[in-house]
Amino acid sequence: MLRQTSARFALALGIVITAVPQIGHGEEPYYKFLSKLQETGHGEMAILYLQTIKDKADVPEDLKTAFDLEMARSLRFAAQETPNADLQQKYMLDAQQALDKFLKEHPDHDEAASAQVTSGDISLLRGQTLMKTALRKKAEKDTLMPEARKFLEEARPKYVKGAEMLKAVVDELAATAEGKGAKKKFKSARAAKVHAESVENWTNARFKIATVDYNIGLTYSDPKSPQRKAVLLKAAGGFDALFQENRSGRTGIFAHMWEGKVREEMEEIQTAMDIYDEVMSAQPDDKDAKQAQWFAMFNDVNRFRLMLLGRNKDYLKLIGDAETWLAQNSRVAKTSGYQGIALELAKAYLEVIKTATGPDAEKAKKRAKVLLDEVVKNKSDFQKDAILVKRQMQGADAEVLNTFDDAIAVADAAAKAASESTTHDDIKKNWTEAEKAYTKAVEFGGTVKDKNRVLMTRFALAQSQFMVGKGIEAYDNSMTLARENPQFNKAPAAAALGVNIALYLYGQTRDEAAMKRINDCTDFVLKTWPQHAEADDARIALGKLKLIQRDFKGAIEIFLGVNPASDRYPSALQFASQTHWALYQQGKMADPDGAKVQREKAVELAQKCLIAFEKIEAKGALAQSQKDAQLLMAEIKIEENQFEEAAKFLQPLFDEMKNQPLTGLDQYTRRLLVFSMKTFAALEKNNEAAEVGNLLVSAGEDSPIINSTAIEYVKIAKQEWIKETKRTADELAAAEQKGEEGVINNAKLAQKTVRDKYVSLLEQLTARKQYDLQGLLFLADICLDAGLTEKGRDQYQAIIDRAAGDPNFAKKSAAAVINARAKLIAVLRQEQKYDEALKQVEALLKDKPNALEPMFEKGNILQTLAEKDPKKYDKAAEYWATLRNKLQNPSQLKKPPEYYEVVYNLAFCLIAQKQAEKYTQANQLLSSSLAISPTLDSPERVTKFKELQKQIPASAKKTAAPDTTTKPKKK
Repeated sequence: MLRQTSARFALALGIVITAVPQIGHGEEPYYKFLSKLQETGHGEMAILYLQTIKDKADVPEDLKTAFDLEMARSLRFAAQETPNADLQQKYMLDAQQALDKFLKEHPDHDEAASAQVTSGDISLLRGQTLMKTALRKKAEKDTLMPEARKFLEEARPKYVKGAEMLKAVVDELAATAEGKGAKKKFKSARAAKVHAESVENWTNARFKIATVDYNIGLTYSDPKSPQRKAVLLKAAGGFDALFQENRSGRTGIFAHMWEGKVREEMEEIQTAMDIYDEVMSAQPDDKDAKQAQWFAMFNDVNRFRLMLLGRNKDYLKLIGDAETWLAQNSRVAKTSGYQGIALELAKAYLEVIKTATGPDAEKAKKRAKVLLDEVVKNKSDFQKDAILVKRQMQGADAEVLNTFDDAIAVADAAAKAASESTTHDDIKKNWTEAEKAYTKAVEFGGTVKDKNRVLMTRFALAQSQFMVGKGIEAYDNSMTLARENPQFNKAPAAAALGVNIALYLYGQTRDEAAMKRINDCTDFVLKTWPQHAEADDARIALGKLKLIQRDFKGAIEIFLGVNPASDRYPSALQFASQTHWALYQQGKMADPDGAKVQREKAVELAQKCLIAFEKIEAKGALAQSQKDAQLLMAEIKIEENQFEEAAKFLQPLFDEMKNQPLTGLDQYTRRLLVFSMKTFAALEKNNEAAEVGNLLVSAGEDSPIINSTAIEYVKIAKQEWIKETKRTADELAAAEQKGEEGVINNAKLAQKTVRDKYVSLLEQLTARKQYDLQGLLFLADICLDAGLTEKGRDQYQAIIDRAAGDPNFAKKSAAAVINARAKLIAVLRQEQKYDEALKQVEALLKDKPNALEPMFEKGNILQTLAEKDPKKYDKAAEYWATLRNKLQNPSQLKKPPEYYEVVYNLAFCLIAQKQAEKYTQANQLLSSSLAISPTLDSPERVTKFKELQKQIPASAKKTAAPDTTTKPKKK
């Protein structure tokens, strides 16, 4: 498994940014000011500054040429700064577009190499962002990590190309110097400086290549994955090469530390420990204030060492090393590095307590409490973890939340657990705990100096209230927060949450108060942040409201009114496309021409939607809209019977869905399973269809759409059952001939296993009630085929009972009711209840004298009785002859299958009497049928006829006789 501590560290470190000095820019104030904004992390101000000076006449030509590059850099910095995830994504996309434009227009520019590296930075940042989300939302990890890997693998060749270009610059500059190695002398200080800067940029690009490899390795969840090992080895080699080139410099030491992290991920614990010890030997004097940031890195490395000791359960050495370090560094006790080491030490003491006794245990417990109290008291990256560890140590005494920090730690942990939970009960339990703790934190808000933390807590409370079903409270809190604090960086997100809640509440009640909420919150968002993504969320919410009100035209107009530059635009296209498709489905019978137009628009918008989604990194609701668009395209292809094309859209969606636990089916999942079953069944992909069927049966509700789709699964399962039954029967027969007892037992076990699996499926489906008529009939029939007589009887009886209680159903389903009654009679026959069977069939024929099913069933009963008492074959033959006359149409050469079934049964009853005259009649009957229609109704029927003829003595076949079988005796 990935260790979250090291993974989080890797992601928190992010991209190693080295400011790239401008070559040949002189002392122009434009560049100096712009570079200062970028270097100090004011990306948004740099964007605004560039927009301001763009058209100024005195802007130097080299800045005009590099304008897109500088804009991309500023956008990249702005993306790293903003807490707004949607804005971050927009900045990254805009930056990539600006870079692409620059590289296309100026491939040979001096800054082309830098542009390549910056382009790699953007891809790396996008990949790391997805990795963070995957670590936070474990339920989506298997989906998000491969997506993150895609961006990381996109970053690598950009860095490689940038490094190659920078190396060429380094070599070119070095060629102008005199001498060799360290004695190289440049013609001027300026030339020496430019060379040094170029070397630094080249080194930085190589560092990023290794960083990308390390991050790619983290995207593989299986620690034994060969792909993971291979890419981590590349990362280790990249970092080590940098270290070997500069063993005493900062770049080399920093790279060496990162090799330690890589070796740790590869489970090379001793190697990682040796590397950390080597890094620690280079620690500078912490008294130098200029070294503070560099010194902090060594604190982190020391903590990594201690964590490795903890993993190896070497707690005594961990405690000894940590206590010594804390004693020697008490002057930096307030730093985050010190607090992190103190926390690891406290955890070690708590581990010791588990096995220690007496005074030792008490001493360890006391020391752990002192350490935890200290970490809890100080603001640091480790405060929350320390609070949780302390509460765990306190046990029952920790139930009460006494401070704002306590409440936040508990609430954030519960919210994190909720996002990682996979069962409904766990999700609900964790969100309930989070909501209670956030509520308590808000109560403590008056004691907190940092009011931004309180605002963040109020936002988190509104989110958790919505998750636990407190919709009105969540709406009030989110909108109050947004209205009272419009400058708060999460205010737009809070308002967007309010819009979504308002829409949800309207869907529940559809009353005037709910309508007022929607109008109030959307109006507020559109007026306050008209250009924000949240305004587009509001527009989409209004469009959804129109859908609920069945104003489809109005909904489409609103959806298509979303700003095409917004990352919400693809989602809006999806809603518009789906609406056109719904209008097509409604009108294709009543207004074919109008429906055709709606269909064309649906297809056009769905295609535009998917193309638009390819340009953005979709997540959350956006990602769901992308899936919905793919699903719609699959539905369109299914309607066109283009199942191969449909499968291209469905397969990735199905693969993603089946790897996640299903406790029920939402509308999307239900549609996905239904369309997948249709497609896989049509393509005869039985394994995939079986996977769909299992999910439908295990997670699907008892509803007509689910059950009708499950019926398709049963049809496939029946084919597999028949095939496997035949295969195991052949194996058993062969084994019995050879007397192979072990093979015989295995074959019998395989037969039982196959049947048990099939029977279990039928039992699950017959327990459901919501079937249409054809579904009930099908289930009843296959239950009889499988020997589940009682289950089959129940299905037939359900049809009869429904007809008895619903005259409208009885009228529409008269033929099916007759069929059901006839099949119930067949069940009685199989159970050898012949008198009751005859009684029921006569009653049915009295009601429906021309119904074919009961006529056949009466013949089957008479024939079965004859098999018990051969004297009755004459009566059975007489009945079949009568039924043959009813079915015979002299003008019809090709007879229906039922006619040939009657002929076969009649011939069978004649042959069974074993009389010369009857043999002759049977031969004449079979021969004339084959002569008139050599193919009968099927090849299988021809085979049956010829097999039956083989039972007639040769002498009877030579004697011609008139066909008297069509002339029944007069009564």
